[in-house]
Amino acid sequence: MSVKQSSRSLKICCGIYPKARKKHPVLRVRGHYLSGFGFNVGDTVELFITHNRIVIQKQSTKPR
Repeated sequence: MSVKQSSRSLKICCGIYPKARKKHPVLRVRGHYLSGFGFNVGDTVELFITHNRIVIQKQSTKPR
């Protein structure tokens, strides 16, 4: 069975905290391709961050 994959090249942008006037890195991930991989509006995701790596994983829905 083949696994669907996609690769994107993104640039880290600059954001500013207005009150502190400090710069911080900003990364935006958006596009129609996200829904093709199971990410939909309103989903909750979890970020796993290590040195030089960010993994974004959709959280499983919990029964109410």
